[in-house]
Amino acid sequence: MQKRVADEKKPAEENDASKAMIDPELAKRWKVTESYLEQAKQLLPPSILQGDQSVDNENILSLADFEKFLRVNELELALGELESLGEIYVQDCCGEFWLTLDRAASSMELHERAAQFGQRFREFWRSKVDRQWDEIDKDIFARRTLLAARAIRDLVKCDLRHAIYLLHDRYADLRKAKPDGFSVSEDEYWDGCYS
Repeated sequence: MQKRVADEKKPAEENDASKAMIDPELAKRWKVTESYLEQAKQLLPPSILQGDQSVDNENILSLADFEKFLRVNELELALGELESLGEIYVQDCCGEFWLTLDRAASSMELHERAAQFGQRFREFWRSKVDRQWDEIDKDIFARRTLLAARAIRDLVKCDLRHAIYLLHDRYADLRKAKPDGFSVSEDEYWDGCYS
């Protein structure tokens, strides 16, 4: 009986010892990632978070799995659960959800996945703000790229990096749809923009 109690304590002691050996920078990154994952969870539709009866039990289990993975520091698996829920409820998820998953994946150095989430974010906003592009388009045609990027950032409420991605996407759309709106060639357009 006594041996069994000692065996039960052993994993907890090993866990404490392994925590003591964790690099402080890594532990800090884990906390940042956890924060992003919690933020993304809060951006899921309320019906999922509140366990609404209209929500499929499987999806409630996905949320429970997310919580479990977060507790045991399986952050990539927790990210995957949120991604799955986002794909199921894609019509109800906001663009910020995908942007937050992008940030979580970036903080885990999952660059390919971060790029995929960034693409989902851009697709979401491109479809949502089409009516609000008129003023931004004027800046894009006039090569006022900094003003356009700032306007996109303010409109979409994202960071500058994602605003620049959206600017490039919008530029490509305009270049195809209204090539006569530009006074310079494509090569000349971006000349000196980032210097």
